[in-house]
Amino acid sequence: MNIFKWIFSKRSNRACSIGIIGGADGPTCIFAANKNTLSYPKGQTFLKNVKSKLTANCRTVYELEKHLIANYNAVPVCLPKKREELFKANVIMNKFRQVLVLPEPLGARPIKKQLLKYLQNDTSFEQARNYPAEKLGLEIKAYILPFSSADECEAVVELEMTSGYISITGAAKEVIDDLIIWYGISEEDIANETPRFAAYAYTLREQGFFKP
Repeated sequence: MNIFKWIFSKRSNRACSIGIIGGADGPTCIFAANKNTLSYPKGQTFLKNVKSKLTANCRTVYELEKHLIANYNAVPVCLPKKREELFKANVIMNKFRQVLVLPEPLGARPIKKQLLKYLQNDTSFEQARNYPAEKLGLEIKAYILPFSSADECEAVVELEMTSGYISITGAAKEVIDDLIIWYGISEEDIANETPRFAAYAYTLREQGFFKP
């Protein structure tokens, strides 16, 4: 079976899009573990309320790699070229935006015409996709988490070892929740209310640590 055939297929008990734990220095796509995706800005009040209740417990991407192998029997896999380019582009757009030529930022309340012009002028994704990974010293790895029953497919976890940027595709919600909690958050994540902090806080709330 081609493991990448189902990557973006929608399944009721699986994430239907890539979920990424990001850092504090750029926009990041966060986990879409189910229909109740994390919501900015609706969740801002909740996040501000729990900031003082959380402590830093951040682990490195190398520790996460070992965790995947030891606890999920993760198996290394070579990504197809286009798949690796997509992941590399996301890494660069979120962690190394300084190497990209970006259009002038939009104002506070842009009109439709301004939005369309911005989108037409924004070539950041293509720039990131074509940017040589070796110039940034990127080290991309990918692992399959084997399925546990006959009707499941393996999840794919992609890691960029230099920046600590990761993505998880096709995993059951409980797996995503475990990895969010295990990977933890840093003082910087808490201070800046990063997507990684948001994913961590909401996951704890779903597990009953905070009142909705």
